[in-house]
Amino acid sequence: MIDSAIKDYEKAGWYSDAAKVALKAGMTERAVEVYEKAEMYDLATKVALKAGMTEKAEKLYQRVIE
Repeated sequence: MIDSAIKDYEKAGWYSDAAKVALKAGMTERAVEVYEKAEMYDLATKVALKAGMTEKAEKLYQRVIE
């Protein structure tokens, strides 16, 4: 149910809302994916760091500074 809501938000282009729903549902990795898809690398990096996904955060940080 939650995943379908996230997909609906993505289809509508509301990536920020989709990521927020994923975060509220505890789907941190999914939220990072949504932010990446929307090219919101700075937000994806922050979420990844908070979740302890340091390797992922490093890769995303590289995209931010490019």
